[in-house]
Amino acid sequence: MIFIENFRFGLYLFVMSAIFLGCGPESADEPTAACQRAADCAELLAPPCSGCPELAEAFCHASACVEKEEDRIDVVVDVMLPRGEATDLTKSLVYALATAESGEGAMGCDGAFGSGNDLNPNLNIFSAGFKNVSGGSFHQDLALGRCPEAPGLILVWGTEEVGGEGPITSTGCMAGDAADLASPDILITLQ
Repeated sequence: MIFIENFRFGLYLFVMSAIFLGCGPESADEPTAACQRAADCAELLAPPCSGCPELAEAFCHASACVEKEEDRIDVVVDVMLPRGEATDLTKSLVYALATAESGEGAMGCDGAFGSGNDLNPNLNIFSAGFKNVSGGSFHQDLALGRCPEAPGLILVWGTEEVGGEGPITSTGCMAGDAADLASPDILITLQ
């Protein structure tokens, strides 16, 4: 009888301690993991080129990990390079498709590139690649891959070497909803 009373008292202390310390059972509505960037949710995939960013299969949206939705939209763009030296130096265009949300919340073009034209590490990038270019400032009908039917970012930057390598010559970005990203008339002007 004493054993049963001690067991009940021990169980009572354990449950009360767990509630007091905030270790109670998780609600089904709570996020599965806290995050700041996609790498906190799942291992990133290797980049498709040496100048490309790593790719995410799970995203960090408002500090919670979520799975990527199914790709349904083909993204095709025209790219305009700045005339002059940037056009002459650009040997490839690197692109990335990202969600319009990050671990910090909404992400727009103004926060996509940091100092030195580095990509913001909190971007949820799910597609990337490069196109070698030559001969002029206007490059038409570049197929950049597929994206989910959700708001997103199209990021494009020029590099001085083929394959997305070398110094960055110029950058450009477009943010839009699903209808914008599906448009056949997307023009991204790099600066």
